[in-house]
Amino acid sequence: MGLYHPYERLIKQHYKPKKKVRPAFLYMLFLCLSLFFILRCPGFPVLRNNLSAIPHIQRDVCQADHAFDKFPLPNDKPSLDIDDESVIDAKTSNTYVDGKIGRGESIYKCLQSTGISDGDIQIITANMSRLFSFRTRSRPGDVYRLTLNPEGALERFEYRTGPLDIYCLGKDQDDKWNAWRENIRLNKYWVVISGEVNNSIFSTFQKKDLPDSLALRFAEIFEWKIDFQHEVREGDRFCMVVERFFKGEEPVGYGRIVAVMYDGVITGKIKGFYFGQGKGHGDYYDIEGVSLRRAFLRAPLSYKYISSGFTYNRKHPITRQVKPHLGIDFAAPSGSPVWAVADGVVISKTYDQYNGNQVKLRHMNNYVTYYNHLSSFKKGLKKGDRVKQKEVIGYVGTTGLSTGPHLDYRVKKDEEFINPLKAQYPSGKPLQKEFFPKYQELVASLSPILTGEIAVSGVLVAEVDSLDVDISLL
Repeated sequence: MGLYHPYERLIKQHYKPKKKVRPAFLYMLFLCLSLFFILRCPGFPVLRNNLSAIPHIQRDVCQADHAFDKFPLPNDKPSLDIDDESVIDAKTSNTYVDGKIGRGESIYKCLQSTGISDGDIQIITANMSRLFSFRTRSRPGDVYRLTLNPEGALERFEYRTGPLDIYCLGKDQDDKWNAWRENIRLNKYWVVISGEVNNSIFSTFQKKDLPDSLALRFAEIFEWKIDFQHEVREGDRFCMVVERFFKGEEPVGYGRIVAVMYDGVITGKIKGFYFGQGKGHGDYYDIEGVSLRRAFLRAPLSYKYISSGFTYNRKHPITRQVKPHLGIDFAAPSGSPVWAVADGVVISKTYDQYNGNQVKLRHMNNYVTYYNHLSSFKKGLKKGDRVKQKEVIGYVGTTGLSTGPHLDYRVKKDEEFINPLKAQYPSGKPLQKEFFPKYQELVASLSPILTGEIAVSGVLVAEVDSLDVDISLL
């Protein structure tokens, strides 16, 4: 059950070394002379006796990948050397068989190669399916461990997809098979990450060996306040306090961002603090306790540049007539997703020779938004549908009277078109008064860390169970 190495396979297919004629009799002569001198060596009988005293363990296992890392488990089991495929426990006489899922391999194929019975394989797949779907969630690189009793029958099965994702199968007190996800005790720290922007937020995070998911979460907190594609400048500073989880000394991932700050040439200094309000409800608020989450996003897509702005006098690039252009043209690759800037209802989904494919949405407080020149609509979208903020409604195109792929985005307030980039949209919701005293305490403790007044590298916050951690954040 080895991993698929495309480079090695390519070599085998396209590189065939020429056969060299070797004088075989010279090798035979060298071997005979070597044996003759070894047998005449005075220490040979002792060496022979010592070799015969070494016990031999039969390895009856699948062809596991020899680059297979050790399989760290929460319980005390004999650890395996890198090249080991199975090991026998001297105390229990149980055999532990480790393996790794290779590219293009199924769990059935891997288990079958270990030599266990089809009945045991059926026990594993049937009972684990209630907890973990091998068909949809199994990936190359996942590792597993079989525990076999002295008779070779299945005692326990463990499947690992990540440091915290260990799924187990064993027998309970009633001798019935039971599947569960292993609970692991973790240490939760608050750590500080700060620096200056170099080129972009994402490239800056990558240079610090931070995951892209963390950079994305950082940007999403400010997406109602900052356009990270066009308002970021070299030398802008950022700082955040974020949860980081450790299993012993092993880091297993970053959790929720607790506090953030961005200090930019264009944006100015903006701070945000996460405050939970029980039952999984929480949001990011500014120093005054107003949510950073606004009713309207700053842009309905990820774009390259603005090709045409809001104006009452523009010469049309095709008709050459001077007419008002009461919207913003966002240039973007064809097929780029376009999303709703706010919660709303689909008023119309139409096509005409000027605007091409168009979606029109109605929002709160008498706002209407227009999305023109789409290449296509979201599948199944129809008039009357309710859409959520940042829900995809279509894709960038160049339908209608257009010179190239872009989105013509327009906003109407009280039946009058307004400049989307200068509009004063409704602010975020304020924190409830009953929570404000606690929120002020949180801000007072974290704000000096964000500004650098207090230097903190890491603070142990709590010990937690992995089952209580949102794995999607890690």
